[in-house]
Amino acid sequence: ICLALLSLAGSAKTATHNNTLWYNQPAKVWEEALPIGNGRLGAMVFGNPFHETIQLNEESLWSGAPINSNIPAARDHLDKIRELVLDHNYVEANKLVARYMVGTPPMVRSYQTFGNLLLDYQVKDTTAYRRSLDLSQGLSLTTFSTDGIDFAQEVFASAIDDVIVTQLTASEKGGLNVLVSLKRDKDATVKVVGNEIIMEGQVIDQDSPLAGKGGKHMRFAAKLRILHKGGKIEEKDGGIYISGAKEATLLWRGATDYNLSQLNFDRSIDPLAICEQVISQAEKLGYKKLHNRHIANH
Repeated sequence: ICLALLSLAGSAKTATHNNTLWYNQPAKVWEEALPIGNGRLGAMVFGNPFHETIQLNEESLWSGAPINSNIPAARDHLDKIRELVLDHNYVEANKLVARYMVGTPPMVRSYQTFGNLLLDYQVKDTTAYRRSLDLSQGLSLTTFSTDGIDFAQEVFASAIDDVIVTQLTASEKGGLNVLVSLKRDKDATVKVVGNEIIMEGQVIDQDSPLAGKGGKHMRFAAKLRILHKGGKIEEKDGGIYISGAKEATLLWRGATDYNLSQLNFDRSIDPLAICEQVISQAEKLGYKKLHNRHIANH
């Protein structure tokens, strides 16, 4: 991904630190967004100072269900296929492979993203814009100024504390005003409870001749908890509006009921309870400790 980012003609600038990628404009397409991740949770940060999008990911969320796609007759045709290949009769060999070696169904259903964290900064014009990815520390940073106030947005995916942290700061007391929301295209409901945005759902997929039987598959949940210094928060437009704050810490965790050890769904798993446990522990640590622990671990 980093090589792809570097190849964007004219968009990357040479940084003084060899392990930092930086840009003087927001990402316009997914390939230009900056990736952060801990191996299980990940995000793509677009760095838009007006309407920011942070695409969220969790490793197990997909639209399918475990199936046995083996073809019993495959073994009976293996020797013939080998014989045709050795005779350079690739056309006939390919016909047998397509008929007897491709799984049933022949396609695996798709991995899915969890959704988007959206930040509307309530600004019209900006100066001194910069977005960067520090590879040595695993930190995505977006900075800009407007009306004499400097803003910073730092995003990292902590492996040691298993949470994605977004830290928002303003250089002046009361300068941070931002609408925060979680969005997903389908199969989910989103609600605001106090200082949290909660997403819950279950993947529902249609029957497909190529991907097999659809139905209600994986259950999932996510929590976004907002901790702010100064100002206040209130529910607005399906999200949480932070007004008059100096800084805010956003803690996000997603989970599913997929049991990796069993390679199957486990309805005894409560995804929302997992999110609550992890975020509550992260809140106890606070931003500075989360930040320092992440860098040391990274």
